Amino acid sequence: MDASANPSQPEPEAREALPLSLLNDYLYCPRRAALKVVEGRREANVHTARGEVVHEHADLPGYEVARGVTLLRALPVWSDRFGLNGKCDIVERHADGALAPVEFKAGRRRQWINDDAQLCAQALCLEEMFAVTIAAGAVFHAESKRRRPVEFTLELRRLTSESIRALHALAAPQAREIVAGKIQNSRNSLLRAARETDSESEGQRLGQAAEALARQIQGLAGQPDLDTIRGAEGLASQAYFSVFSFLLKQQRDEFAFTLRSRRPPRDRINCLLSFIYALVRHDCVAALTSAGLDPFVGFLHADRPNRPSLALDLMEEFRPWLADRLAITLVNRQQAGPSHFKEREGGAVDLTEAGRKVVIQAYQERKKETLAHPLLEQHWRIGQLAFIQARILARRLRGDLAHYVPLAPK
Repeated sequence: MDASANPSQPEPEAREALPLSLLNDYLYCPRRAALKVVEGRREANVHTARGEVVHEHADLPGYEVARGVTLLRALPVWSDRFGLNGKCDIVERHADGALAPVEFKAGRRRQWINDDAQLCAQALCLEEMFAVTIAAGAVFHAESKRRRPVEFTLELRRLTSESIRALHALAAPQAREIVAGKIQNSRNSLLRAARETDSESEGQRLGQAAEALARQIQGLAGQPDLDTIRGAEGLASQAYFSVFSFLLKQQRDEFAFTLRSRRPPRDRINCLLSFIYALVRHDCVAALTSAGLDPFVGFLHADRPNRPSLALDLMEEFRPWLADRLAITLVNRQQAGPSHFKEREGGAVDLTEAGRKVVIQAYQERKKETLAHPLLEQHWRIGQLAFIQARILARRLRGDLAHYVPLAPK
C-alpha cells in the first residue's frame, strides 16, 4: 500500500500510546473520553455490565481452529506510528494468511460508527505489526448472535486517523500550560541568581540562559503538537542545567555539577535533587487524589506501569522554586555536606540515614512557610499549594476554567 496515497498514514515519528477502547469513547462522547482518561472514571451501569459478560470468553488468551480458520483470542496489538495499544477480542487467520479482527459488542446487530472506527484502529495496528493489508473485519453482536462485516474503506480509515490525531491533541493545551509554568519558574531562578552574583562572566552566562528560556516560552504560544511541547521542555531544561552550578555559592567542588543524572544519580548534587523531587512527587500524588484526579494518567509524561504521570506533570512547576531552591539552600548554608552522602558499588551516590533526616526536616520546615498565591491573592502555607494547584487543574479539566494557571511565585 502506498503510504502517500493513504490518508490514514500519519507522520513517521512514534507517539505516546493511547488505549484502543478510548477511540470508541471519543467518537461516542469526547467529554466521556476525557473523564475516563483524566479522572480514571468509568461509570458502571447495565450496559457496561452486559459488555463485560459478552467479553468473558473473548478476553481469555489462546487460540482455536474452526473450519480451517485460526482464531486468536485476546491478541495484544500496538502501533508506534499511531500511538495505540490494546487487544483484539478475536483475530481470524485464514488459510491464505489473511487477517481479520473481530470485535464483540453487546446488543443487537446495528451499525455504530464508533464501533467501526475502533475495529479499523485494530486493523491499523495489525497492519503495522505484520506488514500486511487488511481489507475488512467484523463486529459480532451478542444479543442477535450475528456478525456484521465492516469494510475498511478509505473514508473509514480517514475518520479513524483523524480521530486518533484529535485524541492525541487533547493533551496539548494542558501540557503546554504545565511546561510554560516550569520554564517561567526556571527563568525566574536564573534572573535572581544573575542579579545576586558578583561574577560578571557568571552573570552574563545566567542572563543568556534566561533569554534562551524566554524564547522557549514564546515558542509554546498556541503550539498544538505534544512532541514539540516536550521538545521545548527538554531544550529549556538543558539551558537551565547548563548554568545550574552558578547557583551554588558554597561547596562547589564538593557538589560539582556537570549534567543531570538520575536512576541512579552519579554525584552528590544530583542525589540531593532526586531525593527532594521524590518528596515533592509524593505530595503531588496526595494532592491529585484529594482533588479526584487519577495521578497515574498525565498529559506531558508518558503513561507507564506504576508511574504517577499526572503527579509528575503537576510537580514540574514546583521543581525550580521549591525543590531546586531547597537543594541550593542546603548546600549554600552547608546544612548538607559530603558526610551526608555515600557512594555505592557501581558509582551511584546515595544519602546516608543522617543525610535523609537533614533533608526531610528542612523540607518539612520549608512547607510551613507561607507564600502569596498570585492567582488567589492570598497567603498560604507552601505545603498547601500542591493541593490548591490540583484543584485548579481539576476545574480546568472539568471545563470550569478556560486555562490552567501554573503557580509562578514572584
